[in-house]
This record gives sequence, C-alpha cells and structure tokens, in this order.
Amino acid sequence: MPIYRHRSTELNPVQAAFIEAACAYGLAYVADHNRPGAVGMGPMPCNAGAGVRMSTALTYLGAARGRLNGGWTPPRRTGWRSQRARGGRVQPGGLMRRCWRATSGGGCC
Repeated sequence: MPIYRHRSTELNPVQAAFIEAACAYGLAYVADHNRPGAVGMGPMPCNAGAGVRMSTALTYLGAARGRLNGGWTPPRRTGWRSQRARGGRVQPGGLMRRCWRATSGGGCC
C-alpha cells in the first residue's frame, strides 16, 4: 500500500502556520507519524497513490476475490436445520465446495 506524506513545501499557508504555532507552543515536530512512539505535530501519512486514496476494497479485497477463505462467494445451496442455516455449497472459480458452520469447528472442504 502506498504511503504518502506531504512535504513542507506542499503545505498551504494555513497548514504551515498551524504546524509552526504548535511547535512554538511546545509540541515536537514529527516527520513520520508511523514511527513507533511518535508524538507531536507534523504532516499525517495518507494512503494514496497517483492521487487516488487506497481503500480496503482497492488494496486488499481485490486480491481476495475468488479465494474460498477471502472475499465473498454467493452460496449455490444452503443447508437448514431447526430454521437455522447450518451449511451450504459455494462455487468459487467453478469448483463446488461444501461448507458448514464455522462455530461448530467446521469450515470449507
């Protein structure tokens, strides 16, 4: 995931004045807020690449689509017991798989 931090030359006058006032007040200037123990004032890191904010869907879910243990695959058939869904069949990538309720120690096989 791309992480971008605005350089001091990219800050608008209000942002630059705020950071300057906070540092004059006694807060430490922090260039990297992702550094462990970082406390103070400075540009916040943002997850953007080429001007596009990287959302969870763009960075993680796209790679998980089609995997049985990630993403979402619509069920082809659902098994019921006592008016509760207990299991079902899913077909990710054309391969039919049987799944059952994970809380009972089950999973997909």
